[in-house]
Amino acid sequence: STNVDVVIVGAGAAGVAAAIELQSTNLSFLVLEARNRIGGRAYTDQETFPSIPIDLGASWIHSYGPENVLYDYHESFNVDEKKYSTGKYGICFDYDGQHFTSETIFHARIICEKIFQHLELYTYNKKDYEDLSIEQVIKSEYDRLVTDGPIKRFVDLMLSGEEQYEGSNLIDLSAKSHGLGSGSGNDQWVSFGYGNLLERIAKKHNLSIQLNTFVTHINITDSNRIAIKTSNDSSIIYCRRVIITIPLGCLKRETIIFEPRLPGWKRNAINQMGIFANELEILTDNQILEQIMKFLRQTFPKITVPDPINYKFTRWGQDPLAYGSYSNFAVHASPQTIEQLAKETSDGRVQWAGEHANIDDGTEDWLYACVHSAFQSGQRAAKTIRNQLCSS
Repeated sequence: STNVDVVIVGAGAAGVAAAIELQSTNLSFLVLEARNRIGGRAYTDQETFPSIPIDLGASWIHSYGPENVLYDYHESFNVDEKKYSTGKYGICFDYDGQHFTSETIFHARIICEKIFQHLELYTYNKKDYEDLSIEQVIKSEYDRLVTDGPIKRFVDLMLSGEEQYEGSNLIDLSAKSHGLGSGSGNDQWVSFGYGNLLERIAKKHNLSIQLNTFVTHINITDSNRIAIKTSNDSSIIYCRRVIITIPLGCLKRETIIFEPRLPGWKRNAINQMGIFANELEILTDNQILEQIMKFLRQTFPKITVPDPINYKFTRWGQDPLAYGSYSNFAVHASPQTIEQLAKETSDGRVQWAGEHANIDDGTEDWLYACVHSAFQSGQRAAKTIRNQLCSS
């Protein structure tokens, strides 16, 4: 058996941050990661196109600026790289490859403003209403304002942008919690790869991480020590504290068995929070490619759209170490849900962190469902343990 003060389960952004924080103490700790790499859902693929790093998960640092916990890291590693941020303009094509006219775009944007004003009014008065989905709240206004034709298609395009950003259909997203935790400031694209950024951070701090180690059971029955089992061997790891940073999707699937079972309020929060899983994932690569090429060739009929020289499709929803990409406010979920997800259990011996567990700090920069917010949550969990176990 192994005995340490702290075990960190998972070496994504939250686990890496927690480990860095614990390095400044005299506590012994282990980081256990089920994958053969660190980074979790921040993963840079350098095999599909060897000369170009491509992020298959997170790729933008949101709310980029000196206050962001990853800002200094990125600036120091990005000395020789070009800097890219989100642009203000895009080119929008209709289904037949024609540009939307400026008149269409103008009218569609006015309609969208009215639809979102209607939603914001509902959100503002949320104390007086039960939670509904965004689609339920905006449907009457949408039906009143939108008629068939190019304006409708552009309005639908803008609404689909909301779905793309949140990672769920409007029918599944909370109207009450709309707009919360979206932060402020610009987004910064990590040109050399977000996954690579986390790898470099871990290397900079000389973190020792035990890869290919899948945690299956955590027994907290003994008040003096926590017993952790992995699928690798029959030996048991004992510790005084544990930080759980596995993805929300894995918590939903109960990939770790807790003894005793997690309290009801924790399980309710896990079930209540939404997480993005793409319906396309059930299709084969060839079926997805066929849909994409059919769409492109329909949109640009006057040019020959060649088959791609290579391609890669992600399936985070089917990944047994993720079961989804990132969290969102499903109907009835709220910042209080995140507080419950982050709240310690077993008298503080079990701490919780991850992109889904970054508590609202009351600032305009507060974000959840991001890599840097996961990093912040890992720092918080480790600091809590430091305060518990380290003498002043």
